[in-house]
Amino acid sequence: MREDDRDRIARQGTEAWKRLKQEKSWHDWLKVGEALQVGRTWAMAQAQTNKPESGAYNIAFGEWMQRYKLDDMDKGARSRLFKVMEALPLIEQWRQTLTATERMKLNHPHSVLRKFENEFVNAAKPKKPAKPGLRDSVTELSEENARLVSENEKLKAYIAELEAARDQVPRKSIGDRTAAERKRRQRERERALKTVTADLIGSSTRSE
Repeated sequence: MREDDRDRIARQGTEAWKRLKQEKSWHDWLKVGEALQVGRTWAMAQAQTNKPESGAYNIAFGEWMQRYKLDDMDKGARSRLFKVMEALPLIEQWRQTLTATERMKLNHPHSVLRKFENEFVNAAKPKKPAKPGLRDSVTELSEENARLVSENEKLKAYIAELEAARDQVPRKSIGDRTAAERKRRQRERERALKTVTADLIGSSTRSE
């Protein structure tokens, strides 16, 4: 930016700041904001820094504000005005959605920035889920307790079934072994009877 352009914008900011002391105007605030941006750029160049933070920058910027009679501006208002200028395209787009009455009321960097952040920036952020209240917590605990009791009863029934099945297995095996033993003994008796009968028949035949 040329020196004469920088000086012209700065002087327009000076005149706008004089008017703002008498009557608030959003247009004049923007003029002051443009002047502050020019002053910041100039002070950074004088301090040979790319950030508006060093001691040399603060000295240069202070001298610039004194030169253009902007040094009596509230520091908080100046800081918010810088933020407004950084987001000016979005803010101006948002202001077009307001009514004429609302735009007339929002004529200070503080009120504009606060309203803009509440309605435009914060609305885009995901909302955190509400924390459950005491009643909700008690209800959730009661439901969880009922679920655990139900599962416990099911486990008890399942264990009882397993124990009953375990008791039946040995008894069935013993019964099977007893029946098999009776059959074996019956077959032995039948064989013995056949043997005795055969011997008796053989003896009778030889006697004749």
